[in-house]
This record gives sequence, C-alpha cells and structure tokens, in this order.
Amino acid sequence: MKRKISLILIIILLTISSNMVNANDNRPLGIKKSGDPSFDVSIDYLNRNGANVDIVKGNRIVDLSSRTKNGILYCDKNHTLRIKMSLPLDKSTVNNNNIYLLNISSNRKLTSILTIDDNDESIVYVKSPSGGYRVNEDYKLVITTDLYSKTRRNLKENYTTLISIVDDKPDAPSNVDAWDVSSSKIKLAWDKVEDADYYYIYDSKSYDGPYTPWYDKNKEKFKANWGNDYCASVYNLQPDTDRYYKVTSVKDGIESDFSNIVSAKTPSYSEVSTPRNVQAWAVSDTEIRLYWDEVEDADYYNIYYSDKLNGTYYPFVDKDDNIAKFNWYSDYSLIDDQCNPNETWYYKVVAVKHGKESDASEVTYAKTFSTFTLTPPSKIKAWAINDSTIRVYWDKVSNAEYYHVYYSDEYDGKYYPFLNDSDDLYKFYWSEDYCFEDPYNEPNSTTYYKVKSVGKGIASDFSDIVFATTSNSSNDDVTYRSLIVGNSNYEGDEYLSGPQYDVENMRELFIKAKLGQMDSSFSSINDQMDLNKSQILREISNTFKDADYDDVSYFYFSGHGTVDPRTNTAYIVPLDATYQKDYISVHELEAALSNIRGTKVVIIDACFSGGFIDKSSDGETTEGSSKEINLEDMHQIFNEEVEKAFGDSNGMEIKQRAYLNSNQYKVLTSANGGETSLDFGYGGEFTLYFLEACGFFDDDRMQADYNGNNIISLDEIYTYCEKNVRGSQVQVFPKYSDFEIFSLVNIKSKNSHVDFKK
Repeated sequence: MKRKISLILIIILLTISSNMVNANDNRPLGIKKSGDPSFDVSIDYLNRNGANVDIVKGNRIVDLSSRTKNGILYCDKNHTLRIKMSLPLDKSTVNNNNIYLLNISSNRKLTSILTIDDNDESIVYVKSPSGGYRVNEDYKLVITTDLYSKTRRNLKENYTTLISIVDDKPDAPSNVDAWDVSSSKIKLAWDKVEDADYYYIYDSKSYDGPYTPWYDKNKEKFKANWGNDYCASVYNLQPDTDRYYKVTSVKDGIESDFSNIVSAKTPSYSEVSTPRNVQAWAVSDTEIRLYWDEVEDADYYNIYYSDKLNGTYYPFVDKDDNIAKFNWYSDYSLIDDQCNPNETWYYKVVAVKHGKESDASEVTYAKTFSTFTLTPPSKIKAWAINDSTIRVYWDKVSNAEYYHVYYSDEYDGKYYPFLNDSDDLYKFYWSEDYCFEDPYNEPNSTTYYKVKSVGKGIASDFSDIVFATTSNSSNDDVTYRSLIVGNSNYEGDEYLSGPQYDVENMRELFIKAKLGQMDSSFSSINDQMDLNKSQILREISNTFKDADYDDVSYFYFSGHGTVDPRTNTAYIVPLDATYQKDYISVHELEAALSNIRGTKVVIIDACFSGGFIDKSSDGETTEGSSKEINLEDMHQIFNEEVEKAFGDSNGMEIKQRAYLNSNQYKVLTSANGGETSLDFGYGGEFTLYFLEACGFFDDDRMQADYNGNNIISLDEIYTYCEKNVRGSQVQVFPKYSDFEIFSLVNIKSKNSHVDFKK
C-alpha cells in the first residue's frame, strides 16, 4: 500500500471539561460555544513559505489548496497553526498553559513557541514542536477557557483540534538505468515520478555502499531534473571504472525511499561503447531507415542485417566489397533502399574505434509497406497570368512518375480531372517554373485545383486546394494577388508557434475575402512557411511579377523582427539568419516591392527582442551610448523605420506623409517586444485581432466595420487593432485612409472557437 506523508487537519469540536477528546460530539465544524457569543475561534495553516491556507471560517471548510484530497488537507510536519480569535487577546493569558499541543499517545504536553501577530492582536501563531511533528503519531491543539480577550471574555468550554500525522513520501523512481557512453562518461535515466519537484542521486564504488549524495557548487544536495532521453550524466570518470547508483524523488521537501540500485562500467581506452536506442522504420515499400544514439568516442559504425531475428547477420559493404563505414546523423544514419514490399529486415549496429568494434547493439527491425504509397503534392500554388490562363505549381514528390490535376468552379464543388484526346487522365510532369497551365478560363473567373501524385500505377491522396482568378478582359480591371509568409522554425529558444497558425488563418481569410467594387477575389494566394532571405525575396518577385499599375498586391509576414541599435534600421528575420546580412531590412523589402507595379498593402506581425540605443535631447540617435532603450521606444523605432521605408521613396517626413493619398504603399505593422511575449502559441496577438476585425471569429458582423457599409478601410482596421492590441504599438501609414482592405461575405472561420483573449 502506497504510504503518504501528510498533515491532515481534521477540525473536531469536543465539548469536554478535561483534555480528552469527546468522540460523541457531532456539532458542525467551526461552531463554538463561548462565554460571550462574540468571542470565537477559527484556525488555519501557514505553509512553509508563510502563505495562508484557510481551514475553518464560520461553520464550513473553505479555500482548501491544491494539497487537498477528499476534503482533507495534506501538509508536511513543519507547518504552523494560526489561531484567529474574534477579539484582541489579553497577552498575559497567551501562554503554554492556555494554548498548547498534546501528544495523545504519550499524553504529554508539548512546549510550542507562541507569537502574537504584530498587526492584529487577535491572531496567535503556534509553531510546530521542535523537530516537527512525529510521523504516525496523533496530536491535539487545546485552547482553554483561561484564554481571555482584552475585554475579559473567554470561551465557555475548552476548544480542541485533532492533528494526525501520516507518511506522505512520494514514490521512489522506478526503472532506473545506467550505461556508459564513453571511457569517461556514464548516463542515468529513470521513469518520471508524478508531481515530483526534483530528484537526489547517490553513488558508490561498490554495491553495498556507502552511498554518497551528489552535491552542487554550494555544497547542497544536487537537484536533478527528469529528462526524456536521460536525466543525469557523470563526467571525468577513469576508464574501466565501476559505479553504482540509486535515486530518490522529492516533493515539497519530502524525500522518497531509495530506488533500485543500478550500475555501469566505463570501457577501457581500447574499448568503445555499444550503440543504444537503435530504431528502424519503413518509409516506403522499398526503403527502411535506421537511427541510434551517438557514441561519443566512436570513429564510425558498422551495420549488420539479416532476414531472420536469429539468422546470420551480414555487414553492409561498399562498392569495393569492404565493410561500409557509416557516420552518425541526428535524423537517421542509414537508408536501406534495397528492400522489397512487405519484407521484414533485422539490424544491429556496432561502434568502431581504432579499428576495434564494440559489442553489437540490441536487434531492431522494420517491415516495408505492403503496397507502394505516395504523398500528395505539397506547397501547391496557383496564379493567373492573363484573362484566360492560370498556372499551377507544386513541389516535386520523390516517388511520383507523373501527376493528375482536377478542377472545379467552386471550392466545395465537384472536381473534374483534365483528360487527354483519348479521354484518359492527362499525365502532367513536374517542372521548376510551373507544372500545369490551364488556358480554358473565362475573364474574371475563379477556378479551384487539387492534384494527385502517381507512381507504379498508384495515386496519392489529393493535395490542398488552391485557386486563382483570371483578370478582366478590360485593361481597367483590378487584379489582387497575395503572398503570406510565416516563420516559426527558428533555432532553440527563438522558436515561435504562432506564425504557422497565422499563415493558416490568413490564407483562409484571403480565400473568402471580397475586394473592390466588383467584389473580386484574390487571383492568387501564395502561402509559405519557414523561408530564408533569398526565398522570401524570390517569392515576392514571382508572386507579383505580373502586376499592372491598377493592381493591388498584399504582402503579409509573421515572425521575428529586430532593430540595429547603431543605425535604427528595422529588419524582419528570415529563417537560418545568423548574421545581419541574412536579415531583410525595411529598405531591402521596400526595394523588392518597389519593382512591383500598382498598390502594395504591407502587413507585418513581427516579434523582436533586444536592442540598446541612446537618443539625444533633440530626438536624434547618438551612436556608441550604453543607455538602455525601453520596449515602448523599441516598438516606436521599429514601426517608424517601416514607415520611413514604405511611406515615401523621396524621403518626405512622416508628418507630411500622413496626409498623402497617392502613395503606393498601405502599411499596417506590429512590433512585438519579446521573442514570445505576443506569440500566444496559436497565433500572434496582432494577427488575431486583425482577423477578429474582419469578422473571422464571428459570422454576424465585421468588428471593424464601424460605419456599417460592409467595407473595412485601412483606418477602420487600424483603429480596431490599435484599440485592442495591448502588447505592442500598432502603426499605420497613411493615417486616416479610407483605402479598402476587404469587403467580406460569410467568412466565419472553421477556427471560430478559438478564445484568444483569455
């Protein structure tokens, strides 16, 4: 039976004239008879941090903490009781004769330190006995009728509270394991103990001990954390060394019993550790991949295979029939592509150092797929090049021989395949520029497409649906195009979860959006994830290259942004950006977009961090200063630099630009102050309010349509975002613009349940 250490406070009213408990007193908790009805008692605990946890108020138990189970409060043996009387106390009566703890088993009165609260003389603190309460013993707190208030009021009868102490140790760690990873290093792992705060590790040179705990640099017990792959490492051991280990878990300062004892031995200098965690998995009907944990001092690896678990294992060989030498990689280290469908192959791996092999790893195996499988085409996009022709592109599928394309005039409509002259499915082949061209469209019409990849006579599932709208045959018609870019997969702590949701939601919004007097749709929507600098600039060029002077091009970016403190230049941060040259400055972005004819709508939801700069009294930047700029100033600098780049290519001041009507840019920006401060995990704060402004989460109305004309202007959407976004300063150029961003019909999202305000 699992034991628990806990201090269970059971409030029991006992009407007795002595110090013994009256077991037949069943009055409600907290109701006390007293010499004066205004003089009463309530008791609660203070935890080890001094925080109050109420137990009794009036006639009911209230505000039990997370340490409560089945109405009983579990505490450790060193908690302090707080007695709250209803009237200020006569200090001369506050002593161990009138307030005391009694050990029930020994019937011995214990001396406790009593302290009256400095600010409230009706409160007395009763510290636990010296050394704490003893486990598996019962106590009671007694308040006698000789305790008086300052007005000489007392309890009519003694008040008694029963305190029971039982074992509350957390579980000991299970499945503890130790293994060597080099001639000087051992790793430890164990199963996670639910709710454990941390773990202590003990080691010894022999199985029978003595075992010594690990200490940190402050000479305190080292607190180890649990990890998926391993929990602790032992460094700087000598080769050929045995070590024994056992582990305890700790919860609220209480340590568990010891785990099982495990041991490991470092190999000698001439030996090498055995590969661990060997895994095999099939990726097709002909291919199996293999992975194992890296052996730190291995020169390379040899891999052996067999068609039977207990059969003869043969080494993989190179083209000269020598045993092949494999290197270790973090994703997988072997591709066995010489398999047939529905076959099972077994593998084991050895590490090699100085030409000597380690022991073989445990055997792993995988079975190839019984049938040939293909993935659908990805990163599919469509765009119109004139009033009748639409082109479609997708990434190449490795096993595909060709592709089938299907079309419809409605997103949720019936899709028909393209056929050849013999009425067979037309075979389209992948190309770098575009994979398919559809010249059979009417002017100003929208066509939807989806694609299947085909190989060995087997077709994949459908790709995502894409669409494009042809231009009007009139030269006066406006064509709308969009590029949506989100960067999430930054390295390490810079990773952002929100942009992937931002891109998905903005794409859905753009699909359903109507624009202009003709209620046009976007002719193309190009959504991209995790692009580097050259890829972003290339997508800008490819997406908008066919734009005319009457057209409108939308560019949206979600990801990190930053500011150069020396020049006050703002940047958006592409993926794989190591140096500043890898960033895209607002000037570079403006230069790329300035090559695009027509009006450009620029929407940037950029999260950035850091930066120190000094501003002189006249507002100019002083280089070389160490004065720290606050986040509010950093927001302003980022947004002002964006405005400078897009507001006017001729260098006009912002104050003047605010009233221009003919500028080619419409800009809405958000500069986030920390790398995750405005990333809710399911979208950036600014983008979520942008979507809400357009009615994305509510099909009843567009929140930013203040004048009710079913059109959202640049000024309206700015006003809504500026009012609601709290983590950054939303900026707009030009101000007070009635330029139409969207006119939308039935746009409620499939993600409308998201409550991003919480």
